[in-house]
Amino acid sequence: MLELRDGSDHGNRGTEIWSSQLGINQLARAVIRCFDEVAQTHGESGYRGKWGEHFPRTELEARRRLWRIHQPQAT
Repeated sequence: MLELRDGSDHGNRGTEIWSSQLGINQLARAVIRCFDEVAQTHGESGYRGKWGEHFPRTELEARRRLWRIHQPQAT
């Protein structure tokens, strides 16, 4: 994960702040939890004020539904 000085930067023009090898289930769970934390901390209107975009609620909930459907079942 890179921290970008300017949000329009991309590629390798940032500072690495996190690196890990995760399975797809763990990665999906981490992404969902991070967006949940951002929504709780800043609120959806605060998200727009901070990042200049609407909070991706629809996309987050779609990702959450897919993650739940595809989780390995406990036996």
